[in-house]
Amino acid sequence: MHLSGEIVGYDQFNKGIAADGFSSQVQLRLTVNVRFENKKGNQRWERQFSASAPYDSRLQLAGAGTHRDGTHSRHHRPNF
Repeated sequence: MHLSGEIVGYDQFNKGIAADGFSSQVQLRLTVNVRFENKKGNQRWERQFSASAPYDSRLQLAGAGTHRDGTHSRHHRPNF
């Protein structure tokens, strides 16, 4: 069995607006291309999958869900 893939795209857009008119929440959509092959079962396919999750606009994307001590919070971290 062989599984491979890569990220082929991502989008970010404002999802919520605060009372001051600035973004309060950002939506992230991630698209991956996945290739699957099972030689024993003679199965082979390639598909794209997308998933999205919101994160607090006060955070940078790289830090969304990361605490200062390096641990991650499942509450803020996008689950893809």
